[in-house]
Amino acid sequence: MDDVARYMRIGRVKAYELARDPSFPAIRVGRLIRVEREAFLMWCEQMKQSNRHQAS
Repeated sequence: MDDVARYMRIGRVKAYELARDPSFPAIRVGRLIRVEREAFLMWCEQMKQSNRHQAS
């Protein structure tokens, strides 16, 4: 999650809050949270598109 936080320029706590969102592509293995790079980048693109449509 540190990589996600760094990429998005948000804090670590905020990144973990984001990971609890059902739409976020996090994979949980016990207490570990993993995010596949490709799934994360696709999610980011979907969020951009969604925000553009809402702004219109």
